[in-house]
Amino acid sequence: MAYQITLYLLVLSLLTGAPVVRAETSGDPETLVAEAVRLIESGEMEQAEKQFVKAAKTGGADIRYQLGQAYLEGDFGFPDGRKALKWMKKAAGDDHAGAQLRLGEFYLKGYATSSSPRKAAKWFRKAAGQGNIEACKYLGVMYYTGEGIKQDYEAAVKYLKPAADAGDTLSLRTLSKMYFDGEGIPTDATEGLRMLTLSAESGDVVAQSELGIRLATGNGVAPDPAAARHWWELAAEQGDAVSMKFLERVYREGLGVTPDPARADAWLERREAQVIDYEPVHRQAPVYPRKALDREIQGRAVYQFDITELGDVENITLLESAPPGMFDKAGADALAKFKYTPRLIGGNPVRAVGVVHEITWELEGVDNPRGNYLAPEGPRYFPPSPPPERPVVGCPGPGC
Repeated sequence: MAYQITLYLLVLSLLTGAPVVRAETSGDPETLVAEAVRLIESGEMEQAEKQFVKAAKTGGADIRYQLGQAYLEGDFGFPDGRKALKWMKKAAGDDHAGAQLRLGEFYLKGYATSSSPRKAAKWFRKAAGQGNIEACKYLGVMYYTGEGIKQDYEAAVKYLKPAADAGDTLSLRTLSKMYFDGEGIPTDATEGLRMLTLSAESGDVVAQSELGIRLATGNGVAPDPAAARHWWELAAEQGDAVSMKFLERVYREGLGVTPDPARADAWLERREAQVIDYEPVHRQAPVYPRKALDREIQGRAVYQFDITELGDVENITLLESAPPGMFDKAGADALAKFKYTPRLIGGNPVRAVGVVHEITWELEGVDNPRGNYLAPEGPRYFPPSPPPERPVVGCPGPGC
Protein backbone atom coordinates (compact mmCIF):
# COMPACT_ATOMS: atom_id res chain seq x y z
CA MET A 1 0.00 0.00 0.00
CA ALA A 2 2.75 2.47 1.00
CA TYR A 3 4.62 1.63 -2.19
CA GLN A 4 1.51 2.28 -4.30
CA ILE A 5 0.95 5.67 -2.70
CA THR A 6 4.61 6.65 -3.17
CA LEU A 7 4.44 5.64 -6.84
CA TYR A 8 1.25 7.65 -7.30
CA LEU A 9 2.91 10.76 -5.88
CA LEU A 10 6.05 10.25 -7.95
CA VAL A 11 3.98 10.10 -11.15
CA LEU A 12 2.06 13.19 -10.06
CA SER A 13 5.36 15.03 -9.50
CA LEU A 14 6.69 14.05 -12.93
CA LEU A 15 3.49 15.15 -14.68
CA THR A 16 3.14 18.49 -12.92
CA GLY A 17 6.80 19.31 -12.31
CA ALA A 18 5.96 19.99 -8.69
CA PRO A 19 8.39 18.56 -6.14
CA VAL A 20 7.08 16.36 -3.35
CA VAL A 21 7.92 18.35 -0.22
CA ARG A 22 7.70 17.59 3.47
CA ALA A 23 4.21 17.86 5.00
CA GLU A 24 5.45 20.23 7.71
CA THR A 25 5.75 22.97 5.06
CA SER A 26 2.44 22.43 3.26
CA GLY A 27 -1.16 21.48 3.94
CA ASP A 28 -1.53 20.10 0.44
CA PRO A 29 -3.32 16.69 0.66
CA GLU A 30 -0.88 14.87 -1.65
CA THR A 31 2.04 16.23 0.36
CA LEU A 32 0.42 15.10 3.60
CA VAL A 33 0.00 11.61 2.14
CA ALA A 34 3.67 11.57 1.11
CA GLU A 35 4.66 12.47 4.65
CA ALA A 36 2.33 9.78 6.01
CA VAL A 37 4.07 7.23 3.79
CA ARG A 38 7.45 8.36 5.07
CA LEU A 39 6.25 8.02 8.66
CA ILE A 40 4.87 4.53 7.97
CA GLU A 41 8.22 3.45 6.54
CA SER A 42 10.02 4.81 9.62
CA GLY A 43 7.61 3.04 11.99
CA GLU A 44 5.86 6.19 13.31
CA MET A 45 2.38 4.77 12.82
CA GLU A 46 0.42 7.12 15.08
CA GLN A 47 1.78 10.24 13.39
CA ALA A 48 1.32 8.64 9.96
CA GLU A 49 -2.35 8.01 10.69
CA LYS A 50 -2.88 11.63 11.81
CA GLN A 51 -1.29 12.98 8.64
CA PHE A 52 -3.28 10.65 6.42
CA VAL A 53 -6.57 11.52 8.13
CA LYS A 54 -5.79 15.22 7.74
CA ALA A 55 -5.14 14.67 4.04
CA ALA A 56 -8.38 12.69 3.63
CA LYS A 57 -10.44 15.43 5.25
CA THR A 58 -9.25 18.06 2.78
CA GLY A 59 -8.40 15.90 -0.25
CA GLY A 60 -10.51 14.19 -2.85
CA ALA A 61 -12.27 10.83 -3.04
CA ASP A 62 -9.14 8.97 -4.13
CA ILE A 63 -7.25 9.93 -0.97
CA ARG A 64 -10.22 8.92 1.19
CA TYR A 65 -10.27 5.59 -0.65
CA GLN A 66 -6.51 5.18 -0.06
CA LEU A 67 -7.01 5.84 3.66
CA GLY A 68 -9.77 3.23 3.76
CA GLN A 69 -7.41 0.76 2.06
CA ALA A 70 -4.66 1.62 4.56
CA TYR A 71 -6.99 0.77 7.46
CA LEU A 72 -8.16 -2.37 5.66
CA GLU A 73 -4.62 -3.61 5.04
CA GLY A 74 -3.25 -2.64 8.47
CA ASP A 75 -0.77 -0.03 7.26
CA PHE A 76 -0.89 1.73 10.62
CA GLY A 77 0.11 -1.39 12.54
CA PHE A 78 -3.08 -3.46 12.49
CA PRO A 79 -6.26 -3.68 10.37
CA ASP A 80 -9.18 -1.56 11.55
CA GLY A 81 -12.38 -2.61 9.82
CA ARG A 82 -14.59 0.07 11.34
CA LYS A 83 -12.34 2.93 10.23
CA ALA A 84 -11.90 1.31 6.83
CA LEU A 85 -15.69 1.16 6.49
CA LYS A 86 -16.04 4.82 7.53
CA TRP A 87 -13.64 6.13 4.89
CA MET A 88 -14.87 3.79 2.18
CA LYS A 89 -18.37 5.18 2.76
CA LYS A 90 -17.08 8.73 2.35
CA ALA A 91 -15.19 7.90 -0.85
CA ALA A 92 -18.09 5.84 -2.25
CA GLY A 93 -20.45 8.73 -1.58
CA ASP A 94 -18.14 10.83 -3.76
CA ASP A 95 -18.67 8.32 -6.59
CA HIS A 96 -15.30 6.55 -6.29
CA ALA A 97 -15.80 3.22 -8.12
CA GLY A 98 -13.10 1.38 -6.14
CA ALA A 99 -14.65 2.45 -2.84
CA GLN A 100 -18.11 1.46 -4.05
CA LEU A 101 -16.74 -1.99 -4.88
CA ARG A 102 -15.10 -2.35 -1.46
CA LEU A 103 -18.25 -1.15 0.30
CA GLY A 104 -20.24 -3.77 -1.58
CA GLU A 105 -17.76 -6.42 -0.43
CA PHE A 106 -18.05 -5.22 3.18
CA TYR A 107 -21.84 -5.61 3.13
CA LEU A 108 -21.75 -8.88 1.20
CA LYS A 109 -19.24 -10.53 3.54
CA GLY A 110 -20.37 -8.86 6.77
CA TYR A 111 -16.95 -7.30 7.38
CA ALA A 112 -16.99 -4.58 10.06
CA THR A 113 -20.75 -4.28 9.61
CA SER A 114 -23.87 -6.42 9.48
CA SER A 115 -24.16 -8.53 6.36
CA SER A 116 -26.65 -7.05 3.88
CA PRO A 117 -26.73 -8.47 0.33
CA ARG A 118 -29.29 -5.79 -0.58
CA LYS A 119 -26.88 -2.99 0.35
CA ALA A 120 -24.03 -4.88 -1.30
CA ALA A 121 -25.98 -5.05 -4.57
CA LYS A 122 -26.71 -1.31 -4.37
CA TRP A 123 -23.01 -0.40 -4.24
CA PHE A 124 -22.01 -3.02 -6.79
CA ARG A 125 -24.52 -1.47 -9.23
CA LYS A 126 -22.96 1.96 -8.75
CA ALA A 127 -19.45 0.61 -9.34
CA ALA A 128 -20.56 -1.52 -12.29
CA GLY A 129 -22.18 1.56 -13.80
CA GLN A 130 -18.69 3.04 -13.93
CA GLY A 131 -17.30 -0.03 -15.68
CA ASN A 132 -15.77 -1.76 -12.66
CA ILE A 133 -15.29 -5.39 -13.73
CA GLU A 134 -15.14 -6.86 -10.22
CA ALA A 135 -18.48 -5.25 -9.40
CA CYS A 136 -19.97 -6.66 -12.62
CA LYS A 137 -18.81 -10.12 -11.55
CA TYR A 138 -20.29 -9.86 -8.05
CA LEU A 139 -23.59 -8.48 -9.31
CA GLY A 140 -23.86 -11.04 -12.12
CA VAL A 141 -23.33 -13.93 -9.71
CA MET A 142 -25.83 -12.45 -7.22
CA TYR A 143 -28.48 -12.20 -9.94
CA TYR A 144 -27.69 -15.75 -11.03
CA THR A 145 -27.95 -17.26 -7.54
CA GLY A 146 -30.64 -14.90 -6.23
CA GLU A 147 -28.50 -14.03 -3.19
CA GLY A 148 -30.02 -10.99 -1.54
CA ILE A 149 -31.82 -9.88 -4.71
CA LYS A 150 -34.49 -11.37 -6.92
CA GLN A 151 -33.04 -14.03 -9.21
CA ASP A 152 -32.87 -12.71 -12.76
CA TYR A 153 -30.95 -14.70 -15.38
CA GLU A 154 -31.16 -11.95 -18.00
CA ALA A 155 -29.68 -9.41 -15.59
CA ALA A 156 -27.01 -11.98 -14.67
CA VAL A 157 -26.01 -12.28 -18.33
CA LYS A 158 -25.93 -8.48 -18.67
CA TYR A 159 -23.35 -8.12 -15.89
CA LEU A 160 -21.43 -11.35 -16.38
CA LYS A 161 -20.64 -10.74 -20.06
CA PRO A 162 -18.35 -7.71 -19.60
CA ALA A 163 -16.57 -9.46 -16.74
CA ALA A 164 -16.17 -12.62 -18.85
CA ASP A 165 -14.88 -10.57 -21.79
CA ALA A 166 -12.25 -9.16 -19.42
CA GLY A 167 -11.18 -12.73 -18.57
CA ASP A 168 -12.75 -13.16 -15.13
CA THR A 169 -12.79 -16.90 -14.56
CA LEU A 170 -15.86 -17.07 -12.30
CA SER A 171 -17.89 -15.09 -14.83
CA LEU A 172 -16.68 -17.32 -17.66
CA ARG A 173 -17.58 -20.46 -15.70
CA THR A 174 -21.02 -19.16 -14.68
CA LEU A 175 -21.88 -18.04 -18.21
CA SER A 176 -20.67 -21.40 -19.51
CA LYS A 177 -23.23 -23.19 -17.37
CA MET A 178 -25.93 -20.78 -18.49
CA TYR A 179 -25.12 -21.53 -22.14
CA PHE A 180 -25.12 -25.29 -21.53
CA ASP A 181 -28.43 -25.16 -19.62
CA GLY A 182 -30.16 -22.35 -21.56
CA GLU A 183 -30.66 -20.19 -18.44
CA GLY A 184 -31.57 -16.66 -19.52
CA ILE A 185 -29.81 -17.18 -22.83
CA PRO A 186 -30.32 -19.53 -25.80
CA THR A 187 -28.71 -22.94 -25.33
CA ASP A 188 -25.33 -23.03 -27.07
CA ALA A 189 -23.05 -25.94 -26.11
CA THR A 190 -20.27 -24.66 -28.37
CA GLU A 191 -20.16 -21.30 -26.61
CA GLY A 192 -20.51 -23.00 -23.23
CA LEU A 193 -17.52 -25.22 -23.97
CA ARG A 194 -15.49 -22.27 -25.25
CA MET A 195 -16.07 -20.26 -22.08
CA LEU A 196 -15.44 -23.20 -19.76
CA THR A 197 -12.20 -23.97 -21.62
CA LEU A 198 -11.07 -20.33 -21.40
CA SER A 199 -11.66 -20.39 -17.65
CA ALA A 200 -9.82 -23.71 -17.29
CA GLU A 201 -6.89 -22.45 -19.39
CA SER A 202 -6.64 -19.44 -17.09
CA GLY A 203 -5.99 -21.80 -14.18
CA ASP A 204 -9.48 -21.89 -12.63
CA VAL A 205 -9.37 -25.16 -10.71
CA VAL A 206 -13.17 -25.51 -10.55
CA ALA A 207 -13.45 -25.02 -14.32
CA GLN A 208 -10.71 -27.60 -14.90
CA SER A 209 -12.53 -30.16 -12.77
CA GLU A 210 -15.93 -29.41 -14.39
CA LEU A 211 -14.43 -29.55 -17.87
CA GLY A 212 -12.96 -32.95 -17.04
CA ILE A 213 -16.38 -34.21 -15.95
CA ARG A 214 -18.10 -32.95 -19.11
CA LEU A 215 -15.45 -34.51 -21.35
CA ALA A 216 -15.56 -37.80 -19.47
CA THR A 217 -19.35 -38.11 -19.49
CA GLY A 218 -20.11 -36.40 -22.81
CA ASN A 219 -22.40 -33.95 -21.02
CA GLY A 220 -23.04 -31.38 -23.74
CA VAL A 221 -19.76 -32.15 -25.54
CA ALA A 222 -18.16 -35.03 -27.43
CA PRO A 223 -16.65 -37.56 -24.96
CA ASP A 224 -12.83 -37.41 -24.73
CA PRO A 225 -11.40 -39.53 -21.85
CA ALA A 226 -7.80 -38.47 -22.52
CA ALA A 227 -8.69 -34.76 -22.42
CA ALA A 228 -10.76 -35.33 -19.29
CA ARG A 229 -7.78 -36.94 -17.58
CA HIS A 230 -5.58 -34.00 -18.64
CA TRP A 231 -7.87 -31.42 -17.01
CA TRP A 232 -8.34 -33.51 -13.86
CA GLU A 233 -4.57 -33.80 -13.49
CA LEU A 234 -4.17 -30.03 -13.75
CA ALA A 235 -6.91 -29.49 -11.16
CA ALA A 236 -5.54 -32.20 -8.88
CA GLU A 237 -2.10 -30.60 -8.94
CA GLN A 238 -3.79 -27.48 -7.55
CA GLY A 239 -5.25 -29.55 -4.73
CA ASP A 240 -8.74 -30.33 -6.03
CA ALA A 241 -9.95 -33.38 -4.11
CA VAL A 242 -12.81 -34.11 -6.55
CA SER A 243 -10.37 -34.46 -9.44
CA MET A 244 -8.13 -36.66 -7.30
CA LYS A 245 -11.09 -38.96 -6.68
CA PHE A 246 -11.81 -39.25 -10.40
CA LEU A 247 -8.14 -39.89 -11.20
CA GLU A 248 -8.00 -42.60 -8.57
CA ARG A 249 -10.97 -44.31 -10.23
CA VAL A 250 -9.47 -43.83 -13.73
CA TYR A 251 -6.28 -45.65 -12.77
CA ARG A 252 -7.98 -48.17 -10.46
CA GLU A 253 -10.49 -49.32 -13.09
CA GLY A 254 -8.43 -48.58 -16.20
CA LEU A 255 -10.90 -46.10 -17.71
CA GLY A 256 -9.20 -45.17 -20.97
CA VAL A 257 -5.78 -46.19 -19.64
CA THR A 258 -3.98 -49.32 -18.55
CA PRO A 259 -4.92 -50.06 -14.91
CA ASP A 260 -2.24 -48.76 -12.54
CA PRO A 261 -2.94 -49.59 -8.86
CA ALA A 262 0.16 -47.72 -7.69
CA ARG A 263 -0.95 -44.45 -9.30
CA ALA A 264 -4.50 -45.01 -8.02
CA ASP A 265 -3.14 -45.44 -4.47
CA ALA A 266 -1.02 -42.31 -4.84
CA TRP A 267 -4.04 -40.18 -5.78
CA LEU A 268 -6.03 -41.73 -2.92
CA GLU A 269 -3.32 -40.80 -0.40
CA ARG A 270 -3.11 -37.23 -1.71
CA ARG A 271 -6.88 -36.85 -1.54
CA GLU A 272 -7.07 -38.11 2.03
CA ALA A 273 -4.44 -35.57 3.07
CA GLN A 274 -6.40 -32.61 1.63
CA VAL A 275 -7.90 -30.17 4.13
CA ILE A 276 -10.10 -27.33 2.83
CA ASP A 277 -11.51 -25.01 5.47
CA TYR A 278 -15.07 -23.74 5.72
CA GLU A 279 -16.13 -20.54 3.93
CA PRO A 280 -19.18 -18.32 4.54
CA VAL A 281 -21.98 -18.62 1.98
CA HIS A 282 -24.69 -16.56 3.69
CA ARG A 283 -24.57 -14.33 6.73
CA GLN A 284 -27.92 -13.17 8.05
CA ALA A 285 -28.07 -9.51 9.07
CA PRO A 286 -29.02 -9.35 12.77
CA VAL A 287 -32.01 -7.36 14.01
CA TYR A 288 -31.16 -4.07 15.77
CA PRO A 289 -33.03 -4.37 19.10
CA ARG A 290 -35.63 -1.62 19.51
CA LYS A 291 -34.41 -0.78 23.01
CA ALA A 292 -30.87 -0.19 21.74
CA LEU A 293 -32.09 1.76 18.72
CA ASP A 294 -34.30 4.08 20.78
CA ARG A 295 -31.43 4.77 23.21
CA GLU A 296 -28.85 5.15 20.41
CA ILE A 297 -26.67 2.36 21.78
CA GLN A 298 -23.98 0.67 19.71
CA GLY A 299 -22.51 -2.65 20.80
CA ARG A 300 -21.02 -5.99 20.00
CA ALA A 301 -21.19 -9.68 20.90
CA VAL A 302 -18.76 -12.56 20.38
CA TYR A 303 -19.99 -16.13 19.91
CA GLN A 304 -18.55 -19.60 19.53
CA PHE A 305 -20.29 -22.30 17.51
CA ASP A 306 -19.87 -25.44 15.41
CA ILE A 307 -20.28 -25.74 11.65
CA THR A 308 -21.88 -29.05 10.68
CA GLU A 309 -21.07 -31.32 7.77
CA LEU A 310 -23.93 -29.60 5.89
CA GLY A 311 -22.61 -26.10 6.62
CA ASP A 312 -25.24 -25.26 9.26
CA VAL A 313 -24.49 -23.55 12.59
CA GLU A 314 -25.02 -25.44 15.86
CA ASN A 315 -24.10 -25.17 19.56
CA ILE A 316 -24.02 -21.35 19.67
CA THR A 317 -22.38 -20.06 22.87
CA LEU A 318 -21.95 -16.43 23.90
CA LEU A 319 -18.34 -15.62 24.87
CA GLU A 320 -18.69 -11.90 25.63
CA SER A 321 -20.90 -8.93 24.84
CA ALA A 322 -21.11 -5.19 25.41
CA PRO A 323 -23.30 -3.92 26.86
CA PRO A 324 -24.14 -7.26 28.52
CA GLY A 325 -27.52 -8.65 27.50
CA MET A 326 -28.43 -5.89 25.03
CA PHE A 327 -27.61 -7.68 21.76
CA ASP A 328 -27.06 -11.28 22.88
CA LYS A 329 -30.29 -12.81 21.55
CA ALA A 330 -30.35 -10.81 18.30
CA GLY A 331 -26.86 -12.03 17.46
CA ALA A 332 -27.60 -15.66 18.29
CA ASP A 333 -30.80 -15.58 16.20
CA ALA A 334 -28.83 -14.26 13.20
CA LEU A 335 -26.04 -16.80 13.63
CA ALA A 336 -28.55 -19.65 13.57
CA LYS A 337 -29.34 -18.65 9.96
CA PHE A 338 -25.71 -18.45 8.81
CA LYS A 339 -24.64 -20.90 6.10
CA TYR A 340 -21.13 -22.12 5.28
CA THR A 341 -19.43 -24.46 2.91
CA PRO A 342 -18.29 -27.25 5.27
CA ARG A 343 -14.70 -28.05 6.15
CA LEU A 344 -13.46 -30.81 3.84
CA ILE A 345 -10.86 -33.46 4.53
CA GLY A 346 -10.08 -35.76 1.66
CA GLY A 347 -13.07 -34.29 -0.14
CA ASN A 348 -15.40 -35.35 2.68
CA PRO A 349 -17.29 -32.84 4.87
CA VAL A 350 -16.45 -32.82 8.60
CA ARG A 351 -17.70 -30.81 11.57
CA ALA A 352 -15.72 -27.66 12.46
CA VAL A 353 -15.76 -27.14 16.23
CA GLY A 354 -15.12 -23.95 18.20
CA VAL A 355 -15.53 -21.36 15.43
CA VAL A 356 -15.50 -17.81 16.83
CA HIS A 357 -17.39 -14.89 15.26
CA GLU A 358 -18.01 -11.29 16.35
CA ILE A 359 -21.12 -9.30 15.41
CA THR A 360 -21.34 -5.52 15.82
CA TRP A 361 -24.33 -3.17 15.88
CA GLU A 362 -23.44 0.28 14.59
CA LEU A 363 -25.74 3.23 13.90
CA GLU A 364 -25.46 5.03 10.59
CA GLY A 365 -25.98 8.77 10.51
CA VAL A 366 -25.45 9.16 14.28
CA ASP A 367 -22.19 11.01 14.95
CA ASN A 368 -22.21 10.71 18.74
CA PRO A 369 -24.39 7.83 19.95
CA ARG A 370 -25.37 8.06 23.59
CA GLY A 371 -23.82 4.70 24.34
CA ASN A 372 -20.92 3.29 22.33
CA TYR A 373 -19.71 -0.17 23.35
CA LEU A 374 -18.02 -1.11 20.09
CA ALA A 375 -14.43 -0.98 21.27
CA PRO A 376 -13.19 -4.09 23.14
CA GLU A 377 -12.08 -3.42 26.71
CA GLY A 378 -8.95 -5.11 27.96
CA PRO A 379 -7.42 -8.34 26.65
CA ARG A 380 -9.70 -10.68 24.75
CA TYR A 381 -9.39 -14.42 24.68
CA PHE A 382 -10.70 -16.36 21.72
CA PRO A 383 -10.24 -20.11 22.20
CA PRO A 384 -8.64 -21.65 19.12
CA SER A 385 -10.63 -24.06 17.01
CA PRO A 386 -9.45 -27.60 17.80
CA PRO A 387 -8.10 -29.57 14.85
CA PRO A 388 -10.73 -31.84 13.28
CA GLU A 389 -10.49 -35.56 13.79
CA ARG A 390 -9.34 -37.44 10.71
CA PRO A 391 -12.42 -39.08 9.19
CA VAL A 392 -12.73 -42.45 7.58
CA VAL A 393 -12.51 -41.60 3.88
CA GLY A 394 -15.29 -43.20 1.89
CA CYS A 395 -16.53 -42.63 -1.62
CA PRO A 396 -19.90 -40.87 -1.49
CA GLY A 397 -21.70 -39.60 -4.56
CA PRO A 398 -21.95 -40.64 -8.20
CA GLY A 399 -19.39 -42.99 -9.67
CA CYS A 400 -18.58 -44.87 -6.46
